[in-house]
Amino acid sequence: MQRVMQLLICLMLGSVAAACGGCASGQATPAPTVLSVHNLFTPCPRPEPLTADTLAAIAGRVVGNEPFDGPANVDALTARHQAIRAYVRQLEAVLTCYEAQAEGGSHE
Repeated sequence: MQRVMQLLICLMLGSVAAACGGCASGQATPAPTVLSVHNLFTPCPRPEPLTADTLAAIAGRVVGNEPFDGPANVDALTARHQAIRAYVRQLEAVLTCYEAQAEGGSHE
């Protein structure tokens, strides 16, 4: 057991000496490498996020006291559907813009 402890102590001292030997050698540490990142894509215009509150402000809310297929609720649901479809079209336009840039085309 003593021989194992002596061996471990020697190994630890040797590794500490090797680690500090590089510090005390007097060699100058190299300057850090500076990386510059260039964007390959021009940012495409994106729509404002469509939250539930924004959607309710645009299309109105479903009235819980009235029948689901009542005129007020049908109007609100139809307006929500149209707002969501318009938002999806805007998101698709952004994807098309990035895809055109990835293919090397224009980014309109």
